[in-house]
Amino acid sequence: MILTTCAACAAPLALDAPRCIRCRTRYCDSTCQHDHWRRGHKQICKKIHRGGNAEKYHADKKFKEAVAVAVEACADDTKGQKCYANSLTDSADATIDDLVEAVEVLEPIAKSWKRVMGERHPETQSARNSLESAREKLRHLRAASVGNSA
Repeated sequence: MILTTCAACAAPLALDAPRCIRCRTRYCDSTCQHDHWRRGHKQICKKIHRGGNAEKYHADKKFKEAVAVAVEACADDTKGQKCYANSLTDSADATIDDLVEAVEVLEPIAKSWKRVMGERHPETQSARNSLESAREKLRHLRAASVGNSA
């Protein structure tokens, strides 16, 4: 995402517009840059820099906002439903192959939710709990199968 407007006044920018040295936020001139610094850029400049500089930081922010809107829009449609991998972790007769598949499905889901929605989001917690449950059942089944074969 290339920022095309000044961060201070929202005026269209030229390709050679001045930038913040640390986070690469773009401005139409040094007056706007100094004004924006005084109005609060000073507090978030390091955060933007750590987030991959201005373009990446703002693209990630827009992505998270879009995901939150999508999750909210789908919340009623999916209320009370479980994904296939979650149902496997709750099943008493799940096989080792089923649980391996559940872990393979849940690992990227849990990782994505953590990255997109944050560690404390309920969906992230649910995915992590399901993943841990699947791993625990898989450990027990593997231990039981080793015990039975000995």
